[in-house]
Amino acid sequence: MNVGLDSTAGNITQNERQHPSTATNYMMSEDESRRKPEAISEKLDKILCFLDALDCTTKQKDTSLLRQLDTCTWLFSTGEYKSWRDTSDSFLLLHGKAGAGKTVLASAAIQDLLETKHKEEFLAYFYCDFRTGRSTSAVEVMRSVVAQLVASLCAVMVDPEDLLDDLLKDTNNRAELFYNVKGLSRYLSKIAKLCPRKPLIVIDALDECREVETLLDGLIITGGDVRTFVTSRPHQNIVSMLSHFPSISMDRMANELSSDILLHVTNELDSCCRLRTFGDSLKVSLGTMSD
Repeated sequence: MNVGLDSTAGNITQNERQHPSTATNYMMSEDESRRKPEAISEKLDKILCFLDALDCTTKQKDTSLLRQLDTCTWLFSTGEYKSWRDTSDSFLLLHGKAGAGKTVLASAAIQDLLETKHKEEFLAYFYCDFRTGRSTSAVEVMRSVVAQLVASLCAVMVDPEDLLDDLLKDTNNRAELFYNVKGLSRYLSKIAKLCPRKPLIVIDALDECREVETLLDGLIITGGDVRTFVTSRPHQNIVSMLSHFPSISMDRMANELSSDILLHVTNELDSCCRLRTFGDSLKVSLGTMSD
C-alpha cells in the first residue's frame, strides 16, 4: 500500500515538474469556489445596508394576530383577486372607509401568498403607517420592495454576482437613483424581469403615504413587470389614478364583512369562560348588533 501511495505521489510530483502551474491552479480554483459564496453574501449585505430598508415582518406578525381564524377568506374568492393572483392583471385596489379592516385583509392576503405562492414567485410587502414617519415616504416604500426582491432573487439565482456588481456600481456612481421613486422604479422593473414569474407586491394603507401620487406613478411604471395589490381609503386622487385597473369596494361586500364580524364575536364569546354559557341565539344577536 505504501509503495502505491508513494508512486502516486511521485507521479503527481513529476506532473507538477512538467506543468508547475497545474496544482496551483487547481488549488486556486477550489479556493475561489469556497470564497465566491462569501463574496456574494458580502456584496448583497452592502446593497441591503445601502438601501437601509424598513422591515415590515413584525408588523405582519402583529397584524396577523388580530385576525380571527377563517375570517377574510372571502377576499380570495372574489373574481378580481383571483384574476390578479393567477393572470397578468398588474394592479388591484381594495378600498374602504377608515376602520373597515383593510389592514387585516392586507395581512391575510400576505399570509395567503406566503403559503400558496409558487417556488418561482417572489413576494414583497409594505405597511404604510402615519404613526411611523419613515413608512409614509414613497421612497421608503420603493426601497423596501426593491431590497426584498433583490434578497429573494439572489437566494435562488445560480450566480447573482453580475446583478450585484451592477447594483454596487450604481450605488457608487449613480446613488441619486436610489433616492427618488422614478429611479427605484427602474430598478424594480430590472429586477422583476430577472424573476421567473412576475413578483407579487402588497402595499397597505396607500392613503397614508405622504407622496401617494408620486408612489403610484412609480408603481404604475412597473405595472407590466410586477403584480401589485394595494389597500386604501377611497380618496379621490387615488381612485382616479387607478380607475383603469380592477378594484374591490368594501362597501359592496357588506354580507361578507358581516359574516366575518359574526365569526369574530362568536369566537370571542366562546373563548371567554364567563360568556361561554350564552346560547347560540344570543351570539347571533350580538353579531348582528356589531354589524
